[in-house]
Amino acid sequence: MKKIHHYFGIALLLCLCLFVGHPSLVAQCANPADQPEVFAYAFQASCNGDGSINDDGTVQINGVNGGLSYSANPGGAFTGSGTRTSLASATYPVQLFTNLPNPATNQQYTIRVYRDDVGGSSTCFTEVVVTLEVQNCQVSCTCLDYIYLLEPFVDRVIKFRVNLDSTVTTIADPWISGSSLADLAHGAAVDQNGFVYVNRKRNPNGSGAELNKFDCDGNLVERDVVSNLDNNNLVIRGSTVYSNEEDGLNPPIILAHDLCDGSLIGSVSLPGAGSYQWHLTEGEDDMMYVIPSIGTNAYRFPFDNSLFTTPSTPISPYLTIPASFSTGGQNYNL
Repeated sequence: MKKIHHYFGIALLLCLCLFVGHPSLVAQCANPADQPEVFAYAFQASCNGDGSINDDGTVQINGVNGGLSYSANPGGAFTGSGTRTSLASATYPVQLFTNLPNPATNQQYTIRVYRDDVGGSSTCFTEVVVTLEVQNCQVSCTCLDYIYLLEPFVDRVIKFRVNLDSTVTTIADPWISGSSLADLAHGAAVDQNGFVYVNRKRNPNGSGAELNKFDCDGNLVERDVVSNLDNNNLVIRGSTVYSNEEDGLNPPIILAHDLCDGSLIGSVSLPGAGSYQWHLTEGEDDMMYVIPSIGTNAYRFPFDNSLFTTPSTPISPYLTIPASFSTGGQNYNL
């Protein structure tokens, strides 16, 4: 799922931890067919890369069917305050409680949605209780999607959030830029702890190639994790980062480095790939795939570090790309 796509930029889709509190429900209408349908949720406070927790928990209504107004209060029972808000022109999701801190214990919220046009103003409603659960930033679930867009020649990375309703919100533009990144940002990957790695290709004068590590807020954690790494794309599995070597080698090679100390584990070579190979990705079958930007062979092999040796282990082509796909242009992605 963490695919990196390159075309006027590189996008990395990855997931960070978020728990959703699902509701319990109480329904009251004389005719069950009149019952409002309510989709309400509580979202935990989010985690930072250093394990700290933000004050950004939310309780919201993502949609209703038949409801015309609502009232809500903290706690597991409706207080009957009588204060209502119309849903006639609501834009979903409707935020009921925002900027909530991480609770010491699970916190309940009660939401009542009324069908004002049936049976009087207060006799037909649906009541739900949602729970804002305690966040544990050491939990390694993956539920909330982010897109990282790399723009190699304008010195920036943009971060977007993919919302639960499939809309996209810009989190930061730029998320990383300037001296933190420098130019020619060309590959990105996320490790098992949620750190984002951005690879910077070498400048035309031969300097500047490096792999930089950022936390989820875009703060530079470590510069040049792997020294002088001048590669196009990255895949991270466990404590190993795999990358395709700089253009111009024939046959091209895929390198494996240890993220803990930056040391080279070894490499594999791709005979018949030509001197320019571009895309490196992780398949849903738990295999690595490589495609050349100019050439007719694609490659598939396992994430097995015993294959990565010095000198390089040759890998046989997995499939042949029709020549018409490469004529007059370049192959970018699998």
